[in-house]
Amino acid sequence: MNDIRFALRQLRRRPAFTATILLTLALGIGANTAVFSVINAILLAPLPYRQADRLVEVFQTMRDRDEGVLDLSRRISACGSAIGASRTWPLSSATP
Repeated sequence: MNDIRFALRQLRRRPAFTATILLTLALGIGANTAVFSVINAILLAPLPYRQADRLVEVFQTMRDRDEGVLDLSRRISACGSAIGASRTWPLSSATP
């Protein structure tokens, strides 16, 4: 108990040092909370889909063109599952 009283007396004698300590603690706790909130939202929270553990990504390369993807989509449809598709287009900054 005497140690706590001594520490408080020392902090009262040097208000600039006390303010620096409190500001450092506040910034550290705030940064820790912000980082945890982002990590929790991105990595730890479950995906907002039913049966998210069954969610997969299928992609093709230029060599695998059409046949493999069409066959796979037929198989998935036959199982009664949903499938979504997207296509990316290469962008070029050169003008013709």
